[in-house]
Amino acid sequence: MKIEGELGKHQTISIDKLIEIGQSFQDLLMSLVKYDIPANQTIDIDNFKIDLSAFSGGSAIPTFIFTPNVKATFHDYKDQRKQLSEKANDIFTLMDSGEYLTLAKQYPDYVRRNEMVEKIFNFSKSFGNSPVQFGRYDFEKNVFKKAYTPIKFSPRTKQELIVKVNDKAERLEEMAFAEVKITSQEGKNKKTRVQSIVKKDNHSLSYSPTEIFVRNKKYILNFPLRSLFETEDDIYIIKNELLDLIGTGDTEKEAEQNFNEEFDYLYTKLQSLKKNQLSTRMQNILSSFNLFIKEII
Repeated sequence: MKIEGELGKHQTISIDKLIEIGQSFQDLLMSLVKYDIPANQTIDIDNFKIDLSAFSGGSAIPTFIFTPNVKATFHDYKDQRKQLSEKANDIFTLMDSGEYLTLAKQYPDYVRRNEMVEKIFNFSKSFGNSPVQFGRYDFEKNVFKKAYTPIKFSPRTKQELIVKVNDKAERLEEMAFAEVKITSQEGKNKKTRVQSIVKKDNHSLSYSPTEIFVRNKKYILNFPLRSLFETEDDIYIIKNELLDLIGTGDTEKEAEQNFNEEFDYLYTKLQSLKKNQLSTRMQNILSSFNLFIKEII
């Protein structure tokens, strides 16, 4: 897995992210074993565990292999691993195309579909917004050979795929924004009262910073960078379509920090390239950056 962007720009990867990526990959493989290896075969689940076998430079490139610690079973574990590899390649091909809605046809029953959607989504999410490629590493030539470039699995698409099972009467739900009045008095609990409600279908919250902080760097903006702020599946998301930026996180603060890092990474990357190296779209994005940024201190 060749990891670039903010996550792998120093040709390193933090231990917590490596664990998250490795665990989500392992969970995905185990679900494939459960649902896509023939049920009439004897299986030892430990034969499908993965090990980190190498970590190469050029970008952050962790390399995984099936564990060499094998337990004998009645059926050939090598053949079973081959079957699993083929199924994993099918998933990588799906991620490369971004056509996640086809999972509904591949796994029509809700039990398999819900689990596979969750595992593929979690694996995709583990890379954050950093570009990633799947492929093979040629250790003799010290070269990474790309095979797949996965497209982000959006929370909205995930929700379309998840089958909700409810044995109770159907309830209709819709999202709305509320203006809440908070009253506080010393020695007493705060009281809240809804003043007004606005339907979410026609309105959205915004994130509009006038300064962008990234480590020891601060971008002073000419005017607020108005961006969409929303939550999907308990994930906080900040989007700016003009600059083609997206930040996500488990908390509002994490999403803001991720958005700021992506702002800094993309601007720095575009500034480092010559005009003839940029597509027309990237040139327009760089012009928009220059329009927003007043100074950097």
